[in-house]
Amino acid sequence: MDDMITIRQAVVTDVVDIIRHKQVVLQENASFMGRTAKEYRPTIEHELARIRKHQNETGIMLVAIHRDEVIGMLTFSRPSRPHYSHNGMFGMSIQERYTNQGLGHKLLNELLIFATNDPAIEKVSLEVYAHNERAIALYKRLGFTVEGQKPRHRKESDGSYVKDVLMSKIVT
Repeated sequence: MDDMITIRQAVVTDVVDIIRHKQVVLQENASFMGRTAKEYRPTIEHELARIRKHQNETGIMLVAIHRDEVIGMLTFSRPSRPHYSHNGMFGMSIQERYTNQGLGHKLLNELLIFATNDPAIEKVSLEVYAHNERAIALYKRLGFTVEGQKPRHRKESDGSYVKDVLMSKIVT
């Protein structure tokens, strides 16, 4: 992987680059995402609110930067409700030209360090489409296990269905 890639927490000045990154990823890999590029209608205000939300004690937003451009990101959120706040969910996206170079591994390692160092976090969870074999293999390599599945979770425009896989890792 290029040594010029850095991973850090997102800041409000990243907002335009984050929007641009999401647009690229949605165009490249819509079949792995929860919405299409057409459905993504970002506003600066909405994305700023998301960044600020993840800067507090219930979450984190990481960005991977290459030559001052956001090329990958990971968001992790925990519920505020006490019975569930020990568990958080993450989502991750990487632009295709930067995949298969260890960037997903680096982003997840940063999340796992964050989660392990926070005594309130016991479990890190995710949902991934079953056909995203590359992502599932990465999660398994990092110790995530399958907890369950959601058959017929996503319906495609051609009438076919995609199954969702639920995975998690205990970090305490």
